[in-house]
Formats: sequence, C-alpha cells, structure tokens
Amino acid sequence: MAGPQGDMSALLAGQGVPRQMEPGTTPAERLATPAVCRCHRPLAAPDHQHWWPHQDPEPPDRVSVVAVYGEDPGFLRRVRVRGGWRTMGTGACYADSSPPRPWSELGSCWAGGTHPVVDVTGWEYVSESAEQPA
Repeated sequence: MAGPQGDMSALLAGQGVPRQMEPGTTPAERLATPAVCRCHRPLAAPDHQHWWPHQDPEPPDRVSVVAVYGEDPGFLRRVRVRGGWRTMGTGACYADSSPPRPWSELGSCWAGGTHPVVDVTGWEYVSESAEQPA
C-alpha cells in the first residue's frame, strides 16, 4: 500500500505525532525522543525565561499573565487573580465561573504531560495596540 511521500520515520508509530528532525541523528534516535507531546505542545523548554509550575516556585508578582510554552495567549493564558490563576482567552471554557487553579497545576495538559510556562504579561496591550490604525 503506497503512503504519502516524505520521511515516515518522523512520525511516532501509531500516533501520528510529528517528530523534530535533528540533523545527524538516526531514525531510531528521532523516534526515541519526541519533540512534541500528544497535546501538540513542545516538550522542550524555550531558551528564554520560563518556569515549570510542577517544580518551580511562582514567579514574582510583576508576572501577572503566563501561557504554556507553544500556546497562543489569545487562545489560552493564565491570569494571576486572588486565590490562584484563572484560565482566560477564546479557548477557555467557563472562565468567569471556574475557580482559580493553583500554580502547580498550570503546566499540566490533558495528555498527562507537564509543560513550561512563559511570561506574557502585557500581551493584551501589545495585541490591542497592534490592531489600532497608525
């Protein structure tokens, strides 16, 4: 049976999750270490400031909005509120009626993975000002 063209070794067997293709690695090495979680977020941490909520303490108070690394903050972001962090954005379900979550739960995904979060404080202001006519 003929399949699509391309390097099929880049797919996780049976799950169809793309793998990062690192130069100089064998197909077995590519399959052994996934680049993305089943939730489609990166597994690696960014090169810039980030936190792993399941192991790192909360960031300083000046960090009031975070997003899981790889997520669009317009779709999902976590906003610091009294009592924890509230999920906001167009992808947030029942944001106004859901209770705040503790810091340690922020990087968890539906697939059971943990992901780093990054500071997106001020994102709303940058986003809104970009939409304003010059």
